[in-house]
Amino acid sequence: MTKINPLSRRPAQKRLVVAVRGAAGTGKSYFAASLADAGVGRLLLFDVERKSRLLPGATGAAPKFDAVEVHHPDELPDFIDWALEGEGKAQGYGAYALDSWSLYFARKHRETLRAVRERTGDPTAEPTADQLQNDQVLYQEVLRRLCMDSGACVVI
Repeated sequence: MTKINPLSRRPAQKRLVVAVRGAAGTGKSYFAASLADAGVGRLLLFDVERKSRLLPGATGAAPKFDAVEVHHPDELPDFIDWALEGEGKAQGYGAYALDSWSLYFARKHRETLRAVRERTGDPTAEPTADQLQNDQVLYQEVLRRLCMDSGACVVI
């Protein structure tokens, strides 16, 4: 019989993975940007809301962190791949922030709804359970890539 030692599976790296929820204007984006000063490595902020330029340290000759604007929800998985495996990997990011998960989710759902209504010609049509499940798989993949595969600190 094989002997199991759960202590052999202690985390090899200390990191923070946190989801922040709150009303508009409560400081969620400021909190995410504060990772730039937390000593966890370079921060990359995936800016779905396209307002990172308003955060302290986002602009100027030597920005404290990198921010990329996500103009369309379908871009986000490719941006994450770029950061984790592509040319962005050379930047040595130690922290990632997705600002905001809620807006990403809403925009992606809106795209699915629009596509269903265009395809059917019915302005009240709703996605099927399979279509919603397909979207759910995509949402889970985005979170898995950031929270698990990155091995970095993450704020959602």
